[in-house]
Amino acid sequence: GYAARVDAAMLGMEITAFVGVQIEHPRYFDEFAAAVQRMDDILECHRVAGEYSYLLKVKSATPAALDDLLVGALRTLAGVTRTHTTMVLRTVKEETLVRVAPARAHFRGRPAA
Repeated sequence: GYAARVDAAMLGMEITAFVGVQIEHPRYFDEFAAAVQRMDDILECHRVAGEYSYLLKVKSATPAALDDLLVGALRTLAGVTRTHTTMVLRTVKEETLVRVAPARAHFRGRPAA
């Protein structure tokens, strides 16, 4: 498929953050997943193992907009017990392209020659 690469900052979305979300019980997972689908500032939502139930990648226009998302939307969802936000200061690498290497090179952990 094809995708357009867009500079989010040029569109006024200058804040990038990663948000860990803790959900108190798996019975809330489906409702949470459905809710984040409706939130435009959330670009990615991953169910993860570890301290959090979900890890979100968020782009917001301002710190206040991020706060509104966290306090006014995410923390009001049933089952959400905690969020932890890490704001990005500078992005060194951000890709959407997945390169497929030959099997022999992939297992050595380095690109094919």
